[in-house]
Amino acid sequence: MVDLHSHIAWDVDDGFPNLYDSREALARAREDGIRGIVSTPHFVPGQMDQELYDTITMRQRELLYEAKKVRIVIYPGAEMFMNEYFAKALHEGWYRTINNTKYLLVEYDVRRDIHDIDYREDTLFEVEIHDMVPVIAHVERYFHNGIDKKIIQEWFDKGYVFQVNRTSILGEHGKQMQKNALWLLDNGYVHVVASDAHRLSGVRTEKLSDVKTFLENRYGKETAELLLLNNPIKILENKKVENMEVKKRGLFSWLR
Repeated sequence: MVDLHSHIAWDVDDGFPNLYDSREALARAREDGIRGIVSTPHFVPGQMDQELYDTITMRQRELLYEAKKVRIVIYPGAEMFMNEYFAKALHEGWYRTINNTKYLLVEYDVRRDIHDIDYREDTLFEVEIHDMVPVIAHVERYFHNGIDKKIIQEWFDKGYVFQVNRTSILGEHGKQMQKNALWLLDNGYVHVVASDAHRLSGVRTEKLSDVKTFLENRYGKETAELLLLNNPIKILENKKVENMEVKKRGLFSWLR
């Protein structure tokens, strides 16, 4: 498996706090079946400067060295926060795409419902006019009162890539987020499932095997492989992702 969204680089954002925890997380990731991890520290427009950019770059290089010890490949990336300074940050080059491809991981403020974010389309359009493809991080978390099918369909038709968190699928972020995640999966709107790991213990850890089992049981091995391996690799190689073919596996899959 390849984890496309992880805050495993230590002491650069709200993710892993120290080298020890990152080392241990890498070892556990290897045992879990993860062979590649994209390091996606937060880039917050309006707060980025050369010193912080250089610190993150150095830390990602150090992380690459640590990961080699347990035979995991680290890929560079970032999670860009879409706020009022977002367009300016793109124009000034304060961003980092996934593995230097056209794919840019972006997020809204998860504390706000998507309907309350009046610049939501403008920021995504900014990504497009810079010849990049938005990978919308944990897309399920912006719909606090249930999925807005119109917004999802519009984004999907524009070719945006949808990433869903492992923890949402497994119900670790509450019933509404799980309902959102499963609706997206059941209707074929998910391209990538990732950990969004922040800590060595607790909910958001560097782990994917449990959600892999869930996906295999509910949608089949092909779909699990698409979301956890094939599409992440396509993104890393700057290729077009594939859409899901929804194949639910019968009545009992709905009861899991």
